[in-house]
Amino acid sequence: MPVDFVAFVLASVAIALVPGPDILYVVSRGMAQGRQAALVSAVALNTGAAIHAGLAALGLSAIIHQSEALFAAIKYVGAAYLVYLAISMLLDRKSSGAVRFMERSRLHRIFVQGVATDLLNPKVYLFFLAFLPQFVDPQAGNTGTQILALGLVFVLINLPIDLTIAWLSGSLGNVLLGRPRVATGLRWCSAGVLLGLAGRVARSAAS
Repeated sequence: MPVDFVAFVLASVAIALVPGPDILYVVSRGMAQGRQAALVSAVALNTGAAIHAGLAALGLSAIIHQSEALFAAIKYVGAAYLVYLAISMLLDRKSSGAVRFMERSRLHRIFVQGVATDLLNPKVYLFFLAFLPQFVDPQAGNTGTQILALGLVFVLINLPIDLTIAWLSGSLGNVLLGRPRVATGLRWCSAGVLLGLAGRVARSAAS
């Protein structure tokens, strides 16, 4: 197994565990309407993420084929964006306990809302544009396929984590509300992974 893929998996797991908007959305849905609604929300959010991964693969593949210098520039911009995400995680003191009330809805409507929530969030697309190219080898060819495969692997890593969180949404909601230090610790861990990845990206783009 390539070292880069191992690094990709470790970074993906760390990012998936941070109590960001997706986790808070799933937990909020579970606390408002129960486990089944939370599970549907988790599947919906990851469906939207898979679509984002496909769009990123199409866009980045076209850019990479244009110029190696442009690809290196994308990696630098991506590294800067990862640093921005890490700093945002550390400064965001509100999200760890921001479990909000949601109105009850039918399951099919919850699914549609979840997909739309993810697709209409430009930060998800920007994340894929910044994160996925760092693990692509242009010399291996089929860059679009590589990016799409990485995006789908990220979703496959994220989905069981989100489903587990959905299953435990009631208990986790109480933890996030009553023990903010747990969420803060996860944020610091994920921010550290992002900063380390950004440094690695900057070194590889310079070489």
